Amino acid sequence: MKKCRLSRTGVYVILVCVFLLAVNALLGHILTNQSKSALTAMISNRMLDISNTAAAMIDGDVLSSVQAEDQETPEYRGILKTLAYFQDNIDLKYIYCIRDLGNKNFVFTIDPADDPGAFGEPVVYTDALYQASLGTPSVDKKPYEDSWGRFYSAYTPVFDSAGKVAGIVAVDFSADWFDRQIFRAFATTLMILVVSLVFGTAIVVLVTSRARKRYRKIYSELNGVSEGIETLVREATSSSGAKPTPRQEAPGERSPDEITAIGDKIRSLQEALGKQISFVRAQTYIDGLTGLENRTAYLEKIAALEKQAADGGADFAVAVFDLNGLKKLNDSLGHEKGDQAIAAAGAVLRKTFPDGRLYRIGGDEFIAILQKTEAEMDALFDQFDQNLAAQNAGETSFQIAMSKGCAVRLPDDREYRAVFNRADDAMYEDKANFYMARVNSQVTGTKHTGDHGAMDVDYRQFATLFEYIENIKKRFKHPFELVMISLEEHGGKEPPPEELEKAMAAMEQSIRQTIRNVDVLTRYSRQQFLVILLGSNPEGVQIAMERIFHGFFAENGKSAFTPSYAVIGMDE
Repeated sequence: MKKCRLSRTGVYVILVCVFLLAVNALLGHILTNQSKSALTAMISNRMLDISNTAAAMIDGDVLSSVQAEDQETPEYRGILKTLAYFQDNIDLKYIYCIRDLGNKNFVFTIDPADDPGAFGEPVVYTDALYQASLGTPSVDKKPYEDSWGRFYSAYTPVFDSAGKVAGIVAVDFSADWFDRQIFRAFATTLMILVVSLVFGTAIVVLVTSRARKRYRKIYSELNGVSEGIETLVREATSSSGAKPTPRQEAPGERSPDEITAIGDKIRSLQEALGKQISFVRAQTYIDGLTGLENRTAYLEKIAALEKQAADGGADFAVAVFDLNGLKKLNDSLGHEKGDQAIAAAGAVLRKTFPDGRLYRIGGDEFIAILQKTEAEMDALFDQFDQNLAAQNAGETSFQIAMSKGCAVRLPDDREYRAVFNRADDAMYEDKANFYMARVNSQVTGTKHTGDHGAMDVDYRQFATLFEYIENIKKRFKHPFELVMISLEEHGGKEPPPEELEKAMAAMEQSIRQTIRNVDVLTRYSRQQFLVILLGSNPEGVQIAMERIFHGFFAENGKSAFTPSYAVIGMDE
């Protein structure tokens, strides 16, 4: 009987297979851990995106003031309606508001769930909740358990007009659901790895136990199984591609070609695993609504730029964009149109800056980081305006407007924040110009009396000016007071209409002669005026009202009406 000797080629086959199996095992271990980490980050960011969006839609001044007995008030129900929208339309367990009582004690406030937490009922403390109370959005790293179940939660602070934390929006996701998602991705990757390793081991056993005449059969079996694994990976990553064609080798072909074929097939498995992890990582860093990079990718880019800027080796430009009037669009046409507006804004940015890094960092905030000079940025901004106009020309259901600003890194800039702040200031200046343009286009036909007196506008014009001035106050902390002046009848007896109009004319004349050109006046109702006093404070309001009332009595004499005034707070 002729003995079967292991040829030099057979030794090479064994060595190559052992090497490839070791590399495949190591790569599989690394990719499995990365896949788990990437999916965890993706789910956590999704939770945080939801809580951030909900928090941005809630007025912090209103949230800080609501009490349990306010459940039937418009303010309370407005916040409840906002939370209920997310509860009903997004795949989450619970969403609710929390109030910080101090000393790490937190309680429920507004909860739209069918089995809500009672107003004032204690909330389970977590480190992430405490971080949110300090003003930083955060997500639980570990699950916690309460009477409703076991959860991971995302927390986002809601700020009032003074910039303080007025409350916290919490979004709960079932810990069991969260763990299942992590385990499913981990199990898929592990299954591919195990199949690959098991089959690789089978290759080694077959190669070492059979002679060269078995190579073709080995390759045929490897080809069939590996195609099945590649199909599994394609389904897992939702990617497409042509089905590989098995290599057809002649029976008498030299063994090195067949060894190469086997090595190629094993490497294709490694590439498939790499594609899967690339897919998972892409989901972590891409904003689902616009297709732009998200806040997570932006923060990583900032870290890299900070290091380069500190070393003096980074040249870049930062452009900041903000979608104007998104809340009004959501309120008037619905959040679906609001989402369409955000997506349209992203499309305009992609068209204008195809070579830049584009990020959506908030509900209506976008940032572009580019390698451009100041002159190049000016030209790109002109192109942006043209592209935005083209977008609005092709859209009939809504129009979008975006404020913008940019800055280029200067040699003395050692931090990314310095460049960003200049771009952000330029954007807010552009936003101020935008609102002022609206004022100029709507407030026409206004009048002053001689060289003195308030701007006299109708109520619609007054509302437009008020919106603009309120934006200026929020951005630049420029104070103003909104005052309502009323004429009240003596003894409840209604005087003749001509006497009322005479008194109202006297009051209007006194107001316009007393306050400044920069202040704004409108007749609000039959017996009331509204006045905006810019740069004023409570003491200044009192002095102005005393002068106005003195002028009224001097003009109207003894009257059937008594003047009064009330300062209207910004939360009313």
